[in-house]
Amino acid sequence: MALVTSSDGGKNWSEVRYTVTVPDRAMRPGMPVVAQMGNGRYIMVYEIVGKPCCDIYYKLSDDGVDWGDPLWEGRRVETPDGLFLGSMPYVVWVPQGGKNGTVIVTAKREGEHIGMRDPGFYHVNYENGEGDWHRVPMLITYNTDTLQAGWSMGMTRIQGDKLIQLAPTPIDRRLMQITYGIGKLETDGE
Repeated sequence: MALVTSSDGGKNWSEVRYTVTVPDRAMRPGMPVVAQMGNGRYIMVYEIVGKPCCDIYYKLSDDGVDWGDPLWEGRRVETPDGLFLGSMPYVVWVPQGGKNGTVIVTAKREGEHIGMRDPGFYHVNYENGEGDWHRVPMLITYNTDTLQAGWSMGMTRIQGDKLIQLAPTPIDRRLMQITYGIGKLETDGE
């Protein structure tokens, strides 16, 4: 993965800067999503295709441009007991949940689980991406038995202290619908 920057509204662009490179050509990083946290730093989540479940990794940055050594694949979003996220990540930061707010990461599946995401779980972090990750229930339920379900989800904060989460889900072989949930994040932060 790489990025370029412009300081003049897109008329001129910087040199390409790599953020994550994986030397094993059987794998590739992709689907990056970036959020600014309450401490001013940035978190980027992404999948690494070729890992067992397109495992979700993350890196932190002070400026959203320099993500450190691109050969370092980052840290896996994983709870202390080994539960991790896979495929199609999304990340937001909200001020609720603890003294540092909450980083919320979602993905199509949790580890190798395929089937109903009921309730499904976010992985959250109360220390601006440092320290442990924890599980809290998602706002939506969807079936991951089909490839399309849960593809390219999105979340954002609305009405001050609520989240809205969206996920495409199949109606039949030809039609998709957007499943959504709105609610307060159930956290166990301080």
